[in-house]
Amino acid sequence: MTVAKQLPSPTAEKGGDHQWSLLIRRVLLKDDNRVMVNAHVVVSAFDSQGRCLVPPQTTSEALIREGNTLRCDVPIYMHTALAELRDANLFFELRHVKGKKISVRCWAYSTLKAVRKGALELPLYQKPVDLKLRRLKRFNPKQSYEFLVDVDVVDNSS
Repeated sequence: MTVAKQLPSPTAEKGGDHQWSLLIRRVLLKDDNRVMVNAHVVVSAFDSQGRCLVPPQTTSEALIREGNTLRCDVPIYMHTALAELRDANLFFELRHVKGKKISVRCWAYSTLKAVRKGALELPLYQKPVDLKLRRLKRFNPKQSYEFLVDVDVVDNSS
């Protein structure tokens, strides 16, 4: 099992290889009252063959539940340039602690072509995470978009 971690912000590292960041705003869940202990989002990038291109990173804080919405507002800094990820898919996994293990509640994905400065609204899918995107089953078919991410593109290469 790969342990996801929050990479430091660009100001905290030498060399400034930070290229862009994601701000996870909210996750809208279907009507359920399940308690999720230490809910957090893990972000990673994979190619169409399922090869990892960006190591998994996690939000540093647990999400706050407000009714059927989980709020986060914590940035995740991506340390791989967008140009290196041309054909990648970004995966967002909503995880929580269940007993003694970490469980995936649901997940979302976006093609990197859809990533640009502004908001991404994505549908949620049922687990397990399908990195090759062959068997997708909606988490809540009644709602069109349930996962909101703000993207901030920062280029430190100049």
